[in-house]
Amino acid sequence: YSEPALLDHFPHVVETKCPNTHNRMDLCCKTAKEFDLFYEIVEYRKEIRWLCRFDDDQYLNEKNLLDYLATFNASEPLYIGRTSITNRLKLEKSNRTFTFATYGAGVCFSRAL
Repeated sequence: YSEPALLDHFPHVVETKCPNTHNRMDLCCKTAKEFDLFYEIVEYRKEIRWLCRFDDDQYLNEKNLLDYLATFNASEPLYIGRTSITNRLKLEKSNRTFTFATYGAGVCFSRAL
């Protein structure tokens, strides 16, 4: 949402300037902005080991999540969550492929990833 007067009331909201639609490219734009912010934060907060993202209509038991994440090594490239598609997508004009994450129920990315 880009109305400056409204955003002034929420100082911790980061405006992505991505479209508000839910097509794959627009969701990738929003995800990229989240990773940009994560990279900025971990530059000066070395103790941060995970980036977790949940939709606003999900409940989170923070203690259970922290206990669960403690069973993994954040220095390994880990994605904990569900993918939204069964087949990998191929980038145009490239041999690179990727999987698209579903954020609905929540996902966590290790710092190494």
